[in-house]
Amino acid sequence: MNKKSRRLTAFLLVLVLAFTTVPAWAEEETVSELQSRYSAMDVLNRLRTNLGLRTLSMQSALNEAAGAHSVYMDTNRSLSSLERREKTGFTGVTPIDRMQYAGFSGQSVYELLAYRVDDYNVMLEQALHDPYRRYMLLYPGCDSIGFGSSHDYAEFLLGCRDDLSWEDTLVLYPYPGQQEVGNCLLKQLTEIPEEVRAASRRSQIGEPVTITYYCAGGDSMEFRNLSISFMDTKQGREVAYFCVLPQENRELSQTLILYPLELYNADTRYEITLTAQVFQDGEQTADIEQKWSFTSSGPDSIGEISRLEALANLAQLFEISSEPLEEDPQEFFWDYAYDETDPINCQIYRLLDSKILRKQIDGENLYAEEGITREQMAIWMMRFLHEYSEGLYYSVYLDYEDTFEDINRCSTEGKVAVQRAYLLGLVRDQGGEKFSPDVYITRTEFDEWLTALSNLLQTAEKAEK
Repeated sequence: MNKKSRRLTAFLLVLVLAFTTVPAWAEEETVSELQSRYSAMDVLNRLRTNLGLRTLSMQSALNEAAGAHSVYMDTNRSLSSLERREKTGFTGVTPIDRMQYAGFSGQSVYELLAYRVDDYNVMLEQALHDPYRRYMLLYPGCDSIGFGSSHDYAEFLLGCRDDLSWEDTLVLYPYPGQQEVGNCLLKQLTEIPEEVRAASRRSQIGEPVTITYYCAGGDSMEFRNLSISFMDTKQGREVAYFCVLPQENRELSQTLILYPLELYNADTRYEITLTAQVFQDGEQTADIEQKWSFTSSGPDSIGEISRLEALANLAQLFEISSEPLEEDPQEFFWDYAYDETDPINCQIYRLLDSKILRKQIDGENLYAEEGITREQMAIWMMRFLHEYSEGLYYSVYLDYEDTFEDINRCSTEGKVAVQRAYLLGLVRDQGGEKFSPDVYITRTEFDEWLTALSNLLQTAEKAEK
């Protein structure tokens, strides 16, 4: 197939979002559903505008196709881009079949599927963390969008009416001057290179950087004679990263990916200098010379309260002894060795001994610098309370009639801890009656929870007197 023929070939890429948040969407196009659609489209359009890309318009046929496939997935309890003719609700085997069935006459379509997400904005935010989904959302040829949802299932359809009406385009993300760039969880990535997984001791990394040379028709390319500088300007040092070249990635054959092997520091400008030569079919077609910067999130960003900080503050609140242990601890972490000269370290091992602090699934590491989720914080607060103020712990009777909509997303222990903390007035929802247990707690919210816990303990102490 020659190059011209390849350019006329519709390019389809389907990926699946598999998050764990319970949705609140209705099947019909309610006011909240429509608001969610237009809100997500506006956010995406602002991003595309900042990147110099065409904006998207809402397309009724794509809404219809997306809605029908969401109902199909919900009816058959199957998260899949393909439909089977013998199944209830069948409207087409592939996304292209379904968009044509609904009356959309575009050249190609991109489909993003989701299972159990809060709303379309959350779905968009999570998708942008991932290079594979980001490729679709920022594709220059897209000009229309449709949304659909049915209970636990939802999807975006991005349509391209004329896939050949744009020139080759270089897209950088995070884009030049972008603010509030955060960290992302490894579980949010479609693929995690083994080098990234092995090098990172935490479950999150800095936002991946993508440099995509979009070429109409999806032609594969090579980046040669590559030179990259990735600087933390506040500390004046190079950022450790793992690089995936487009010629090394069949799925994203137009994208260079930089996976930071560390978390971004708060409120820090990161600067990238890149030079490369672009080759297609063995011929050089472009030179890339780019120098740009972006700024990470401020003090309330994801992971700003580390596990170590949370434990240290709770230990101080409950007046855990920081004196050296009389005997060497029986429990230990590979990444956090006992040091009798460090007060916080001594407290950590006392918490291990009391079973307030327990080893993670891997049984070896504390991951002290990792951020703490809202659920884990609630669990630790309730473990402390049960150990050191049992009367207060049992002062409320568990009743799940008044609770968070997403309480069942919590683990068995987490469900009890979150509900008890809620009844004690220590935690509140994230809006829309949702607790969002796997969201990393911010510094501001951590202070609010700790203050509420401190006030509760002081009130109980006065009552005893």
